[in-house]
Formats: sequence, structure tokens, C-alpha cells
Amino acid sequence: MRILSIFDKQDEAFLRQKTQEVKDPTDPEIRKLIETMKDAMKKNNGVGLAANQIGKSWRIFIAEYQNQFYAFINPRIIKHSRKIVLGEEGCLSVPYIVGIVPRYEKIVIEGRDLNNNKIKIKASGTLARIFQHENDHLDGIIFIDKAKELYQVKSAKND
Repeated sequence: MRILSIFDKQDEAFLRQKTQEVKDPTDPEIRKLIETMKDAMKKNNGVGLAANQIGKSWRIFIAEYQNQFYAFINPRIIKHSRKIVLGEEGCLSVPYIVGIVPRYEKIVIEGRDLNNNKIKIKASGTLARIFQHENDHLDGIIFIDKAKELYQVKSAKND
């Protein structure tokens, strides 16, 4: 499964589009997509992945943090702290670039699971950062749009 990159003009145009709500979270195609996303995320050593990063314009993202797997369908952040913290982020769609990005320290996010049950999670710290990063993808926002500083890290030429 190819992960779209901002270094390809067509990929970037797709990544910058807002994704569509999922009508039926119980559709077997959604379950299959989430498994495909999980494989792609793990294969590329990521901690999160949005559906549009693999070419599907649906409001779905996954994340894995501290051995806990999360899958959100039609997520939305419903509450956040006033406090904003700076932290380093990278992205599978922006290889070899990291940035310092301001994010809310704490959020409450809700969405649906694969059985169409409502899920609601209070997250803070790194998990809140991951959720905000992935949720931004679904709105066509890439972390470099919010970064205060960007750095190039080891490039493909150096691998």
C-alpha cells in the first residue's frame, strides 16, 4: 500500500482536500480499509494514519500509542484545553521532515467504531498530539502548515 506524499503534486492536491463522512461504519469495506491502514502504518513505523494518506477520501484515522490501537470513524474534537504546547512531529506523507508544532495539551475526541458505537476519549500529551495530527489530515491540513520550525532529517540519499 503506497502512502501519498506531498512531494508528488497529485498526491498533495488529494491530501489537501477535506474527506467525506462515512455513511455506514459497519460496511465490510471499512473494516478491510482499517486493516490495510494498520498494516501500512506498522510497515512504515508510523504512530497514526489517515485514510486520505492511502488515497481514500473518508473521515477515518487510526493510531497506536503505548500498545493501544485506536480506530476513529467520523472523528471530531469536541473539547480542548486552553493550554497549547509545542512538540516535534513528523508525518509519513512528509518524509524526512520534522517540525515543531503547537497543539492543545488536552482534547476530547469522539467518533464511531467499526460497530457504529459512539466512542469518546479524553487524551493528553502525546496521544492528544497524535489525534490532532491525524484529525487535521481529514480536514486537508498537513502538520507543515502549522509548524513553527521545520527541519530536514536523514534523507533517502543517506539511507
